[in-house]
Amino acid sequence: MGHEHHKSEAKKELKIAVVTVSTSRTRETDVSGETLKDIIEKNGHTIADYGIVPDVEEEIAEAVKTFIAEGADAVIVNGGTGIAPSDVTIEALQPLFDKELAAFGQLMAIVSYEEIGTAYINSRSTAGIIEGVPVYCVPGSPGACRTAIEKIIMPEIGHTVKHAKEG
Repeated sequence: MGHEHHKSEAKKELKIAVVTVSTSRTRETDVSGETLKDIIEKNGHTIADYGIVPDVEEEIAEAVKTFIAEGADAVIVNGGTGIAPSDVTIEALQPLFDKELAAFGQLMAIVSYEEIGTAYINSRSTAGIIEGVPVYCVPGSPGACRTAIEKIIMPEIGHTVKHAKEG
């Protein structure tokens, strides 16, 4: 059975949570969060929840765990994936991964390189499965969010959710 068959069996309407990691953004100024939410809804999914948390490991982890406990099928976290000392999204979430989706970060590097060149070396995009739920960690810029969700996440999310829940 090929992956196209698996995709055809995947759930079509998902509940996806969005977490913005930032100490400066508000609901009114969170362009990246709005970009993600708009594209999620345009693809026929619903926003399970949305929140903005500061660059604090415990708060990032707690937000993601809460959204998973409340029934999100997937979580997209934007921001905090760079190399500055305050960028701690990866440190907060990677230890929670039951499985890491290494190809996501690799694919982000490829598609982002086409758009922004070698500057992408300073990003640490990753994804993993936490308690049967895919969690994607993407850079906080609106362009990077758009690239991640349109080119990588949306085409595969139903398939990924289906397999993450199996077991």
